[in-house]
Amino acid sequence: MMISRIELRHFGRFVEADFDFKAGINLVTGPNEAGKSTIMAAIPAVLYGLRDKERYRPWGREGSCSVALVLQTAKGTEVRIEREIISDRVTLTETDRQGTVLLSFEGKIAPLGRSSERALYLEHLERITGHADEEIFRASLFFAQGSLEIDAPGEIASRIKTLLSGCAEVDYDQVLESLHEDYFAITRENPWGKDKARERELEELRSRLKELETLWTDGRSHFVEEERLQQQIAAVRGELTEKKGQLAEGKRYLEWVRRQWQLEEKETSLQKDYSRVQKVAGKVEDLQEELIDLQKNLTYTGLPVEIPESLPQLLTGAEVIRKELITLQEEMTRLRRERSLLGEAPWIPAVILSVLVLVGFGLLGKGSTNFLALGGILTVFIWGFFIFRLMRLNAVRAALGGQLDQVSQRRSEVLASLAEIEEAVRCLGLPASAVEMVKMEKSLDRHRSLVLRIKEIESALQVLDHPESISGEEKTLSREMAVLAERKEMGRPSRAEILRPEDLPDAESKLARLEADITATEETLLELTRRQAEVRGAGTIDPCRLDEERVSLRERECFLLRRKEALALAYDLLRGAVDDFRHTYVDRFSGEIGHSLAFITRNRYQAVRLDDNFNPQVQVREDLWQSVERLSRGAQDAVFFAVRLALTRHLTRSRHLPLLLDDPFVHLDKVRLAEMLKLLERVSQEHQLLLFSHSETLLHRAEKSGWRILPLMEFSVNRSLAAPQAKAKEKEREKHADDANQLSLL
Repeated sequence: MMISRIELRHFGRFVEADFDFKAGINLVTGPNEAGKSTIMAAIPAVLYGLRDKERYRPWGREGSCSVALVLQTAKGTEVRIEREIISDRVTLTETDRQGTVLLSFEGKIAPLGRSSERALYLEHLERITGHADEEIFRASLFFAQGSLEIDAPGEIASRIKTLLSGCAEVDYDQVLESLHEDYFAITRENPWGKDKARERELEELRSRLKELETLWTDGRSHFVEEERLQQQIAAVRGELTEKKGQLAEGKRYLEWVRRQWQLEEKETSLQKDYSRVQKVAGKVEDLQEELIDLQKNLTYTGLPVEIPESLPQLLTGAEVIRKELITLQEEMTRLRRERSLLGEAPWIPAVILSVLVLVGFGLLGKGSTNFLALGGILTVFIWGFFIFRLMRLNAVRAALGGQLDQVSQRRSEVLASLAEIEEAVRCLGLPASAVEMVKMEKSLDRHRSLVLRIKEIESALQVLDHPESISGEEKTLSREMAVLAERKEMGRPSRAEILRPEDLPDAESKLARLEADITATEETLLELTRRQAEVRGAGTIDPCRLDEERVSLRERECFLLRRKEALALAYDLLRGAVDDFRHTYVDRFSGEIGHSLAFITRNRYQAVRLDDNFNPQVQVREDLWQSVERLSRGAQDAVFFAVRLALTRHLTRSRHLPLLLDDPFVHLDKVRLAEMLKLLERVSQEHQLLLFSHSETLLHRAEKSGWRILPLMEFSVNRSLAAPQAKAKEKEREKHADDANQLSLL
């Protein structure tokens, strides 16, 4: 596998920069601050992200900070990984030689995230590169600037151990130590050496079991006595519990009876109130019905509810006038009838009688003058009587006519008064016809009685409660009576009958006797408990408790024995595996380190070994091994580089991943540097090397050996940086020109 291209967009000092690499050694050269370390840091940045995102923000104008990495795999596929640094948006695409997309992935992959997208991305990365751990990458493929050591000084041993074991989170020495501590937490017996002095849990447990056996033997007699007392106490407690239950039941019954009496009293009171409310409700209902009937009858009278004050007087006056009119009418009728009965003067009879007298006396006297004179006198008397009657008849007729005129005049006056009364009645808004007035006058008394009764009913209704309040009170009383009935059924004891009040003293005396009996039983129980305590104080041990403790301890002993055997077996197996690992794999790993170191140091140092703690030691003489810290700085770098190469071969397995070196040989002299470069050229036959350095020596060696050279003197001055620098140079030239002009003027 090799890196074919790196694309930087607004990353550090680079605005837009693309770098193409080839197989073998690629030398990126340039002065300090040209961007070599930035290019090298971009590779882990695009693969794993950055925790400190502010470090590589663009120097110039703002823009999207992103890095793209193009890889060529051994299978001939091309993998492009692009990451937006600030948002951690990652795009991974794999294509074959024909450009067909074999894999496409996109997601937000934070350096410290735990999402499913990150897990999937790391799976793809591990399939492509062989590992997905940033620490492994930096410890093997990434050679930081000016240092070949993996971590801080003194930590290389632990790093070699974890990397060789294939897990960066577990140290098998710690596991062995943990197994060792767990084993000796159980027992003092040491199958690998001298036993421990202090007893552990297993020995303490066995000592306790011996004590329990002694206690069991010594406490058997006390146990029999205590068992007998325990049985008596149990019997007394059972009797006491039964009596207390009877007492509680009796008290509850009496309390329930008293409560029933109270509830019955309250129920009686509620029933009285309910009957009263029902009576009031019935009375109110009757009064309202009567009021409705009276109001209907009042409407039939034709009179308003409120009679004007003048109406009764008017109706009375109208009645009097009507009676007077009737009287006058009768008087006029009588006068007319009397006048009509008078008739005319009886002149025809007078004439006939006079003729008859004259003829009779003439006939009798045969013409005698005396008879005629007598006849004449009689005729005079007849006509005198006739005239008297006529005069008297005329006088009576004249008197009757005068009376009739007076009665007629009086009738006119009465009719005028009646008209005034009718007009006054009309002004009151009432009908003024004679029939209606008579009807009103006749209904006046009834109207008064109806109004009086209505007022009485209204007064009574005002005194009585409103129907709605009566209905609400009736509902409330009904609800209270229902609740009361429910409460009466609550807490009903087994006996359903209610105690009579006269039987209450007898029941209370029975309860008092039961309480005294309970007190005596409690004293008996207290005495038995005291005797039991004395027996226990004399050394009585509960065998049941001893048996339970013995069973528990036996179970714990079996568990500890199994755990002891398991821990010993695990420790032996792991210890054996570690020894095998050290004698085979670690020895081979040490041989690889020694081979590379001998090549670098021209066989000055040929052998390297790792002690039990994986600290590297170098053979300086045939019988002398020295730790790396005691060597010179250049020798230490050579050892560390050899270690890194061996780790790289171990971790990459069959994959040939690129190696990144950022000026790592600053502490090597010319001889060792030359040997180191020879080693790098051999390594470059399998691995692509990206070497970042400002060394002219390396530049001459690269030109001589045909390495690919990427100079940053021109490349790093991109459009974002070149323009300001050009402007600055132009201003500098103008300033110098101005200074020259000033000097010429002086």
